[in-house]
Amino acid sequence: MSPNFYLVASFCLVTFSVYSLNIVTDLEEDAINKPNYKKLENKKMLIVAISIISYIMALLIGAIVSLKSIIVLLIPFLAGIFYSVKIRGFRLKNLFIGKNLTVSISWALESAFLPYVVKVSEVVIFLCLFIFIKGMINTILFDMRDVKGDAKAGIETIPVKLGRKKTFFLLLFLNTILIPLIIISGNIVQNYIHLLYLVVLYGYIYIIYFYMRPNHKLLYSIVVDDEWVLWMLLIRAL
Repeated sequence: MSPNFYLVASFCLVTFSVYSLNIVTDLEEDAINKPNYKKLENKKMLIVAISIISYIMALLIGAIVSLKSIIVLLIPFLAGIFYSVKIRGFRLKNLFIGKNLTVSISWALESAFLPYVVKVSEVVIFLCLFIFIKGMINTILFDMRDVKGDAKAGIETIPVKLGRKKTFFLLLFLNTILIPLIIISGNIVQNYIHLLYLVVLYGYIYIIYFYMRPNHKLLYSIVVDDEWVLWMLLIRAL
């Protein structure tokens, strides 16, 4: 289906809003891994205000397309609240793999179901599973980068609990699961099957690279987070 500008804009605003809110709630432990975050200490209220305004704009823009989109757009907001904000001393981030599951499920559901509000498609289940597994890989990989700060803050991530080597093999295993998923869903995604295998190959490359070169922190965002921009450009070119 052709990209819907309004849905893309609302998705971007939601992502910006939730991640901005997370910066405020996790500022103390994130400052250990990212010292430059200390500069934001006096700007918390401004960041919260921007986050709220962004989310309201996302809901209004999504409503232009369909009121159903509001339901989907609320998923990351609710997940972000339970993940970042302490409610009676509890938040999902403090649970083992709570962070990975929350982020991955949110990305999977929103990415798969937001287009669904304008066009019903059988590819939605494949998208959910594929993006969920990719989300688990990417969040665990970022946990490997932030392992020192998380350990100091008392957050039991997978790398903190298993160690780097076992986490590395877990990441390879998760990336390999994508292969049978693509094979099983071959009839549904046949027009993009070669691109999907390229995504898997790319996953192996950056998992191995960042295991061997864990200190290249700037590249994490470019290579891992921004990989979706690369696939979008390739899809538009096909």
